[in-house]
Amino acid sequence: MGVTSKVNRAYAKEWRHDYVKYTGIMKGNEYWHATFNKAYLLQSLLAAEGNPSSKQKKQKNKLPSYDLVMMLDADSLISDLNYNVLDMFPEGRFIGINGIDSGHMKGGVVFFNLRHPDIWEFSKEWANRVKNSAGGEMALAAVLQSYGDKDVHTIEASLADSFAGTVIKFFRKPPLRTGRKIDWLREDTALVIAALEQTMTALCYQFYPKCELV
Repeated sequence: MGVTSKVNRAYAKEWRHDYVKYTGIMKGNEYWHATFNKAYLLQSLLAAEGNPSSKQKKQKNKLPSYDLVMMLDADSLISDLNYNVLDMFPEGRFIGINGIDSGHMKGGVVFFNLRHPDIWEFSKEWANRVKNSAGGEMALAAVLQSYGDKDVHTIEASLADSFAGTVIKFFRKPPLRTGRKIDWLREDTALVIAALEQTMTALCYQFYPKCELV
């Protein structure tokens, strides 16, 4: 969502991180196929680096190569511009998540260590699973079942816990609502955008003038 980009861009500028926003559906023809974007974006980021195990060359004119990437949901925004988000993810771990609840990712934010030796195989399996999945995060939760605690880091709940998160805020589907989160967001778009705009305005006021410098 464009409404979250201003404060997230301000954070990236403050900490000298690259900020990349993707709008639309990378693969598929249904609106909810946008939930697969993270899996395909991860593949694109890896393709920019080239697969060392297969001696695959770096793709030209693609995204830059990175050591670590943090992916945020479209409704997620960084709420503390003075906090280094890298502190949320211990060095050497493979993946950082909010946790899994009843087979579903809690959403909001996920970290990937692009230098981990298993990242290529993981990315391939995740992308294959989303083709037959009802959502990208369900497929991600299924793939993660084969990884242990030494690889997967669960982010401290207080830092990224829906709108109670002190560092990252995002919407969580109301417990009485059925179906996908993206369906609820589409149905209540006006209310969601209004809440995000109010939050972003308060954050930009709190951290003035950082939002004005992007």
